[in-house]
Amino acid sequence: MKMNEKSVKAVQFLIDHGKFDNALKKLDGLGQSERCAHWNYMKGVALTGKGWYLSAEKFLEKARELDPDNEEYRKTIRTVNERTVSKDFDGYEKVDPCRTNDEDEHRRVLWGLWCI
Repeated sequence: MKMNEKSVKAVQFLIDHGKFDNALKKLDGLGQSERCAHWNYMKGVALTGKGWYLSAEKFLEKARELDPDNEEYRKTIRTVNERTVSKDFDGYEKVDPCRTNDEDEHRRVLWGLWCI
């Protein structure tokens, strides 16, 4: 399984421009045959952009499981893990608001993920 290069570029463009909901819709609209390690990675990055670190972590872990030798996936998981603070009893994600409410901080995190 492999993602179509056109799809990869389209999703990457959306993520790079902060259009995380559109990126997630595009990813979810792709067929099962494209849901490879990189699909899971990109979904995790888009979820990270929305500040949904715990959800992102699941997809990033799946990407690593499908492609265990990919260092980029491992580094991204470490970065997301560092940003995750806690999960409360009813399942809602909680993150440090000082580190995630700032739109520029989101961009720095995502830029760091893409540059890993």
